[in-house]
Amino acid sequence: MGNWIRGLRSPSMDGLLSVFSALGSVPFFAAVLVVAFLGIWLVGKRIRDAFLVLLSLLVSYGLNTLIKNTVARPRPEGLDRLLEADGYSFPSGNAMIAAAFYGFLAYVLWKGSSKSPAVTSGTAAFAGNVILGTGLFRIYAGVHYPTDIIAGFLLGGAIAAGFVLLREKLSGKR
Repeated sequence: MGNWIRGLRSPSMDGLLSVFSALGSVPFFAAVLVVAFLGIWLVGKRIRDAFLVLLSLLVSYGLNTLIKNTVARPRPEGLDRLLEADGYSFPSGNAMIAAAFYGFLAYVLWKGSSKSPAVTSGTAAFAGNVILGTGLFRIYAGVHYPTDIIAGFLLGGAIAAGFVLLREKLSGKR
């Protein structure tokens, strides 16, 4: 699968790599966090949701760091890397944090929206595309194995689901 994804390399795909690399970068996560936190808190008047979004990012980052340092899987060797990446490979931090953070953020935004089909489907589609693209382009760039991405998606999805359950429990809903 990794060879097939890397076989799609082209100048236009390299341009998309730049976009998805930015969406999965620490500065972008931080910027989205600040905007989302302030918007959910100040505009939406939902301080608990704002702090849960912050916590989802911190938990996913911390858990990713712990797992990476425990497993200590080296990054792929011998591939023509399009990006520089530090640290260990498993699980992909970009995929895991994107799935946890953007997934839970999309849920929080959906819960606070007008529930119109356009808002609901648009939010889900945007989050899904960002999460999927962030992970797949890490394989495309030659800095992760497919199993790193799959594990990142699964762990990040589990974190997002856990925060959804926590939010609903704190809201008194099931």
